[in-house]
Amino acid sequence: MFVIVLHAWFNNYVGSESQTSFKRIPRKLFILSSATGIICLYSIYLGKFNAENFFNNISLSDRYAVLPKGLINIFTQKLGPPLLLLTIILNFAIIYRLKEERSKQLMSQVKWIGLFILIYILILPLGGYREYRPNIVRSDTFLPVIICMVYLFGITTLFLLNWQFRMKYAYLSFIFLFVLIFTIADKSLKPENECEKNALNQIALSKEKIVELDNDCNVMSWYKITDPSNSRLNGELLQRWGVTNEEKVYFQK
Repeated sequence: MFVIVLHAWFNNYVGSESQTSFKRIPRKLFILSSATGIICLYSIYLGKFNAENFFNNISLSDRYAVLPKGLINIFTQKLGPPLLLLTIILNFAIIYRLKEERSKQLMSQVKWIGLFILIYILILPLGGYREYRPNIVRSDTFLPVIICMVYLFGITTLFLLNWQFRMKYAYLSFIFLFVLIFTIADKSLKPENECEKNALNQIALSKEKIVELDNDCNVMSWYKITDPSNSRLNGELLQRWGVTNEEKVYFQK
């Protein structure tokens, strides 16, 4: 929301006095951004009570130090992100060569989206350190950036599909192959969800206060729980949710 308000202010600032540029920003945008800011601050407040905070106390400087490694991993460990990035670069290279007047508006969007991506990545370490994402940047925390990249891919591809240029048929073949690769690579998470669902059902139906699970999937955790005491907070939460009638702990061999 900060970038959106900044964009609105910048558009009003051009060709006007700085004192009136803020007044020209729509009131509804200010209200929406203020409400969003309050929700974000409340989210930060709730995050202070995360159980992970008690075990992973790593300095802010160390979190920023591992940030580049996390970004490198995102674009080297799987085919999707680097392929998406290269396709966006290809699209902009073609658009730049077309020298079309309408492309200026497109490039303006890129600048603001790029600003959002930069700010988002820089504030990621402020969210704390987690054992399951040692390099701060991971596929889930990087999702807003991926969404921006998908949007850039969509608007640039649509722009080129509505424009005639050399080797357009070759470009269409490439885009078809690109979409096909992403469709095939998109796997379902249903088997993993079913395993955890069955484990929770076993905990709920068990008459024991210490339940030994007969599966090896992660249950309300990022790793297998071999010590029942490590599931105490999970047991309290399951009782509060009504999944169990009494507080239980569980473990896996």
